[in-house]
Amino acid sequence: MKIAKLAPVRFGRTSALIGGIVWLVLLLPLSDWLNLPVSSSGETWLIERLLMLAVLVFVPLALSLAVKPEPSRAFGYAIRLQPIGAALVIVSFALRTSLLAAATTLIWTLTTLFVALIGLERLWQRWKTTGRVLPLEELCIDAGLAYVVVGSGWLVLSRAGLNPMNFSDTIVLLTAVHFHYAGFSAPILTGLVGRTIQTGIARKLYLAAATGVIAGPPLVAAGITLSRPVEVFSAVTLASSLFLLAMLMMFFVAPKASPLPRLLLILSAMSVIVTMIFACLYAFGRFAGMETISIPLMAQVHGISNAFGFVLCGLLAWTLLENRSAD
Repeated sequence: MKIAKLAPVRFGRTSALIGGIVWLVLLLPLSDWLNLPVSSSGETWLIERLLMLAVLVFVPLALSLAVKPEPSRAFGYAIRLQPIGAALVIVSFALRTSLLAAATTLIWTLTTLFVALIGLERLWQRWKTTGRVLPLEELCIDAGLAYVVVGSGWLVLSRAGLNPMNFSDTIVLLTAVHFHYAGFSAPILTGLVGRTIQTGIARKLYLAAATGVIAGPPLVAAGITLSRPVEVFSAVTLASSLFLLAMLMMFFVAPKASPLPRLLLILSAMSVIVTMIFACLYAFGRFAGMETISIPLMAQVHGISNAFGFVLCGLLAWTLLENRSAD
């Protein structure tokens, strides 16, 4: 019975491993070899592949770490739909922007709806058992599980070629990416950190960091939509929260880990500091009406550091720590 309960977790980790291999293949110039009908522009090529990395690798791996102690039925549906939905997202980027391209992403949208349902189920179970939505680390994970469906919605808009509020095609795509990284991955990693910090001053600092991480993604989205001052405030709020989280990872979590997870946690923490500096510089530039950092440079530095440093190193560290504790 125990094996049956753990099977979806193993399925998710296997999917993440296979997804990583597929993603590496996607870095090759397959569009030229297969003569696909469209190729990405220089500005969006990397952004698209960072999104593909999230759907292929980070979502299944993060789910396998976050959902405890027993996977629910919604978890089983989400984890098994994920590789199908991720594969169709890749297909959508091989098509010209159209309703057909948008339609191919709908399985991914369904997957993220089940992911959001996992978060709601977890929230309801805590409320039913204790009358509270806390602890904050679990609420943080629930928020990440819910935010990813917003990212899938913006992905549908992006592949359909729709531009709500006169956003450019690139901004619509970046919003989808934002809710897969800052919206999904960051809160789940924050929740995993919180599970290990339960007392003392570190716990108080963690509560402040987790609150900012939960509030950050919708604040940033609202700032881009509403006004430049709100955008700067939201960027600084999210950046300072993740900076505080990075300090906790380096000085309170990493020292207790074995050598390889410790190194990965430190790399994750250092990477998020770099990404948040660039995010703040970009937001201040937009506020001042000048281009301090271009979108391609943001994708190269902020995007790559966020994906491979903060998220990938963080998820691998927690996977190793969990496997060691299970042994």
